[in-house]
Amino acid sequence: MVEADVRRRRLHNLVDLARTTRKWTRAQLAQALGRDPTKVYPESANPKADYLISLAKALEWPVGDVIEAVWSEDDPRTQLMAPNETISPEDLLAQDRGAAATHWPQWNRHHIAGEHRDALESARSLFKAAQSDEYLAYASHLEAAALEGMGQYAKSAKVAQRGLDHTSVSPRTRNALRAGLANAWYSMWELAPALGECEVVIAYYDKNPPEKSVDWKRRAFVRYVRGNVRRRLAVVEPDMAQEHYTRAIEDLNFASNVYQNMANELEDGSLLGIVNTCLGGVLEAQVELGQRDASTTIHEMLESTVAALSADEAPQGDWLESWGWWCIFGSNMALRRLEGVEAQQIVKRYLDLGLEIAERLDHWAMRERIFTLQLALHRTLVGTTGLEIPFVLPGSQRRSVFGAIGRIPRFRDKGWQILGTAQFVETAEEVAR
Repeated sequence: MVEADVRRRRLHNLVDLARTTRKWTRAQLAQALGRDPTKVYPESANPKADYLISLAKALEWPVGDVIEAVWSEDDPRTQLMAPNETISPEDLLAQDRGAAATHWPQWNRHHIAGEHRDALESARSLFKAAQSDEYLAYASHLEAAALEGMGQYAKSAKVAQRGLDHTSVSPRTRNALRAGLANAWYSMWELAPALGECEVVIAYYDKNPPEKSVDWKRRAFVRYVRGNVRRRLAVVEPDMAQEHYTRAIEDLNFASNVYQNMANELEDGSLLGIVNTCLGGVLEAQVELGQRDASTTIHEMLESTVAALSADEAPQGDWLESWGWWCIFGSNMALRRLEGVEAQQIVKRYLDLGLEIAERLDHWAMRERIFTLQLALHRTLVGTTGLEIPFVLPGSQRRSVFGAIGRIPRFRDKGWQILGTAQFVETAEEVAR
């Protein structure tokens, strides 16, 4: 009941804001909202969609922002009702360190186990307990990382930006936020802002060489992200493809070398999985630059992927993810460089393996790439044969396509095309369930 009262109050505040900013009379406001002048305020704490859409138009806000403002978990009254006590900077720091000592180990344990929802709760608990800019920003970094693990890239970016709004923040925490923000932008195919965030962090480390392993990891990570941004930009900006691919190779090789060294130093074999991902991206870029034979590279990468997935000890974590990205890299090259039946068979094999990996990892950015490539393969088949070939997908993919539409805005048009044209066929196993 209390939550309903909070939402109702927030709705009333937004209605008042719309009327004030537009300088409307009550009658004008009612007309804009499609309501009777005596009922401009909704009685329910859960108004219908058409009311929220009308309110968003009146405010000149995105509908999502209105929903977020009403259904946010945070109640602004908690800040107003907080005791007005003067706390020394030393005591404030001690409080924040105590909160971090409680919540960070919980977050880290959940994060390593892939329990992203639990990690999210730990990060939000730390944010609510934090008082200083440093720890508010740090909690935002942990929250953004958890959201990224859930495939909620837009929310992750928003939280990272919230963290960057704090002023008295250490360079390490700020770089962590920027690196996470760059990766969220990259996952959503927002390549320009992703590149910009990478450039800022890379420039910092060029002037301030890393001293601790966490900084070396951060430096390698942003070079990894920038390398992949460049690899994608080469397709978006074909007139600059040679420069983009060349720079991508430089960045990915740099990241690979750092991760290789750290894997040896820390005896952490999982980092070699990231090295393998870097290698796959380099191979794609080298093929596109004409430095490697396309057909040979495509087939060799497929053989390596199949062998890794068929091994007695199945790959896990970063290693498994790396083979998923090899499926994407291989599909990219096969669609561009191979023709006819060979291209169809190779791409389908890659995408089947990639989808299996994406489902095991619950990896939304990988799913988006696979769905997009499936659509590209179908268009290629129709274009080369001139036949109305059915676009058939497993029934289990329908849910994942919907999920990708909600998580990656730039996929929405393609996602709706897939849902509108594909025949989703349930397997015998799915029917049995």
